[in-house]
Amino acid sequence: MFDALRTARLLESPYCATVRLLWVCGHPCSGKTWIGDYLESRGYKHIDGDYHLQNQKKSEESKRIADGLLVCFNAMQKGEKVTEEMFKVFYDDCV
Repeated sequence: MFDALRTARLLESPYCATVRLLWVCGHPCSGKTWIGDYLESRGYKHIDGDYHLQNQKKSEESKRIADGLLVCFNAMQKGEKVTEEMFKVFYDDCV
């Protein structure tokens, strides 16, 4: 949690006053959702990348996006190239 708090303080500094997009990534349970929720409480828009992975059984759209994202993850784990086309469905949903 220390890193998340330190990040929150940094984001409130004048240094980050012009931030337009902030992509938060990290290991499981490292505080990504926490910092996203915190930033949302400060006026940022929070898009949780896990949303479709968590809701793929509830929605065909979430399943389609999650399936595409998992293809990317599997390719990365195998050391294969992940193309923009492979990642586009997830990216388009985020933006």
